[in-house]
Amino acid sequence: VLIVNLGGLRLLGQYVAVMVVALTVPLVTAFFMDTLLPALTNTVAARNYAGAAQVFTVHMWILFLVITAMSCAVMVLAVPATAIMGAKYASLGGLIILMAAAYGIANPGAAGGTLLASIGRQQLAVWASVLNVCLFVCLFLPLWRRWNLTGAVVACGIALVISSVILMAIALRTARIFPSMSGLWLKAAAVQAMVAFIALWWMPLGLASAALTWLGAMVLFLWLARY
Repeated sequence: VLIVNLGGLRLLGQYVAVMVVALTVPLVTAFFMDTLLPALTNTVAARNYAGAAQVFTVHMWILFLVITAMSCAVMVLAVPATAIMGAKYASLGGLIILMAAAYGIANPGAAGGTLLASIGRQQLAVWASVLNVCLFVCLFLPLWRRWNLTGAVVACGIALVISSVILMAIALRTARIFPSMSGLWLKAAAVQAMVAFIALWWMPLGLASAALTWLGAMVLFLWLARY
């Protein structure tokens, strides 16, 4: 029993380490989105719906640029990050890459909650949260048995991405004054998925390779999105 408990604690510690590193992606981008809600609230209250749509669009363009840059940076630097944490975390580089990609792809969907709050319909965001929990529980049980810690990370990532997409869909359907950013979202997701594949396939990337991969990804995203 003691051995099982110690093994569970070790896996829990590794899971927390993966999440803490990957969470830097949404935490950093939150600094750039703090002004969105008051700006939207003011323009919607003034019935300036064109202005509200423009504010949302500008903020989303900033968000996609920042979050793509941040998630790609975390992915290419995942192995050096584990080296700082110590030898017992050396095997977590791949999981950090997967979780950082999931947070990077899913995070723009969180703006859906801001849109709903700006029109006083924030209670609808609860359904996306419930979906997130249900998906995670349903995926966790079979994936944990099959892949243990990797299964838990995959379950969390899939549930996060799907619930975030649903949240944004609910927001855009409820508040029809805001434009869809699906095209930009798909381009950002494609670039991040590409970086995740490169970081996993050629892991560990050296600092020079990591810098070139990140720079190449950002140039590609800027070109695809036509910033």
